[in-house]
Amino acid sequence: MLTLAPASLVPLNVLVNEHRLYLPLVGGAIWIGILWEHRSYRLKPYWIIWGILLTVFSIQRQNIWSNELSLWQDAAVKSPLMPRVHVNLGMALQTAGQRPQALRAFAQAVALDSNHQAAQNNLGNIAYELALEEPDITRRQAHLAKAQAAYLKVLSIDANHKEALNNLGSLYLVQGQNLQALALYDQLIQDYPNFADGHYNRGQAAMRLNRLAIAQESFSASVELLPQVDGFVALGQVLVKANQLEAAVNAFEQAARMEPERPEHHYNVAAILLSMGEHQWQADQPAVAQRLWWQAHERLVKTLQLDSQHVRALRHLAELKRRLQ
Repeated sequence: MLTLAPASLVPLNVLVNEHRLYLPLVGGAIWIGILWEHRSYRLKPYWIIWGILLTVFSIQRQNIWSNELSLWQDAAVKSPLMPRVHVNLGMALQTAGQRPQALRAFAQAVALDSNHQAAQNNLGNIAYELALEEPDITRRQAHLAKAQAAYLKVLSIDANHKEALNNLGSLYLVQGQNLQALALYDQLIQDYPNFADGHYNRGQAAMRLNRLAIAQESFSASVELLPQVDGFVALGQVLVKANQLEAAVNAFEQAARMEPERPEHHYNVAAILLSMGEHQWQADQPAVAQRLWWQAHERLVKTLQLDSQHVRALRHLAELKRRLQ
């Protein structure tokens, strides 16, 4: 039992730290083995009872450890003064889709430690999500104000906190504060140049400000770091605005390859090819125009195979058939 004393008496700030018992339990295991070797048959019922009790306790703990939510609910009951417990409980509740309860858990963590960055950031995230779904303007603004206060609190502790910078920028975009958002994202990608979401969000802010060069640079960096459909679609959109149509086709083609069953990607390719064909027709290049239009025709057909009621594809295909006759 002496081997267990240091592990049992030294206080911890972490609820689950059972690995400290691995080595000390060796002595305890040896002691139990010796007792078992010299057991008396008169004591056999007590050994059986002890075994049954251990089994019951193990089953009970197994039920608690069956999922994240039950584990952290139990931990919150047994250690209500630990902010980390409430943060993890909030994350488990959020994963389970119980956002109001998650909000209360994060608020409890903040009440215990107002400088707990994870608690403040997650509190802000829940408030932000609730704001996006709130139809009432007054309550929506209240949620946004709560989210903003939480993010600013994190940044007052750590001015380079990646998640808080990114989240506050998203909040500014929702509020139409595009210049403030762009300034935050400039700082974010300077501190974290390999953060794909930061580049993508910076591109969104730049697009709203019609700063096409910055938007193109940002979306290009985003898809280079982390190729995602949304990034290629956004890149294609900014390239269309910049009249870089061939590059835009390539971006939308990449989106279509990644999500071939989504009709809008094929339609986007077709729409640009139609425009490119029109330019060639106006430039007295009918052969080039016809080739581009046939490529557009193929994409429109593909769009309608995936969505037979796609209104714009139906209209463009009808117009195109007349031109190709």
